[in-house]
Amino acid sequence: MSQKKISKFMNYLGVMPENAGLLSIAYYTFLTSGMANTVLGAILPDVREAYNISYVMSGTAYACHQAGNMVAALAAGYLPYLLGRKKSTTLLYLVMIFGLLLITMKVSPAVLLLGFVFTGLGRGMLSNITNVIVAETTEKKTAGLNILHAIYASGALISPLLLIVFSVFLPSSCWQITLWFIVLCMIPAVYLLSNSKLSNEKTGRAKKTGNQTVPFYKSASYWL
Repeated sequence: MSQKKISKFMNYLGVMPENAGLLSIAYYTFLTSGMANTVLGAILPDVREAYNISYVMSGTAYACHQAGNMVAALAAGYLPYLLGRKKSTTLLYLVMIFGLLLITMKVSPAVLLLGFVFTGLGRGMLSNITNVIVAETTEKKTAGLNILHAIYASGALISPLLLIVFSVFLPSSCWQITLWFIVLCMIPAVYLLSNSKLSNEKTGRAKKTGNQTVPFYKSASYWL
């Protein structure tokens, strides 16, 4: 895509020039998230055979992914308060990459479950922060968010197709190669995130009650 078309696209969304880079990073990281998370379900039969585990255990592995996703979604508002947006996002993105690599190592079922938990943690954090970035950097928020989730869906379509292609040439290790390829796609995003305009300030949301300030994580409305 030419620079002129990118500028036209950013103008359509009402993005300030200084925020265009950050928005592009959010879109790219969510693309890789779609690639990584959707393929996990597609590779389960291969994983079950490689680890010699039961259907119950393979289902448990995917449940661990969803559990990690839920934990990260709940913690996504609190981690930036402790570490700042940039550090917390980059950290859990690295955790997600590490989780994918753990899955490919074929060490033990326990390590497999841990790998699925790690991928879920990264997914939950990215789902939160990318939506926040789009909402804060675009004037046409509805269009920006629709595009964000369309990009996720594109990643979700790409990774199973990659699995099919790799299975033609290397059927026994196609699932590992697919995950390694996705990891390679994610590595540039680590550099982009760590050098992005995301804030490193440890700030939390608070609401005022009379003359008191109540931290957001102590607010019942936050958890509801």
